Amino acid sequence: MKYFRDQLREWKKQQQKKRPKRKEEQLSVRDIEELMGMYRPRYVRNRGGAFRQK
Repeated sequence: MKYFRDQLREWKKQQQKKRPKRKEEQLSVRDIEELMGMYRPRYVRNRGGAFRQK
């Protein structure tokens, strides 16, 4: 029983330690638009199922 109690104490100590937060990336508007694909050619299916560049 004592061993189990010690394990619980150690577990609580580990849980209370705060993990360091990762820094959030500061993305510019241009970067976000690039990720969304605004500056890439877009392809659409047309008549007969053919792909056409829009």
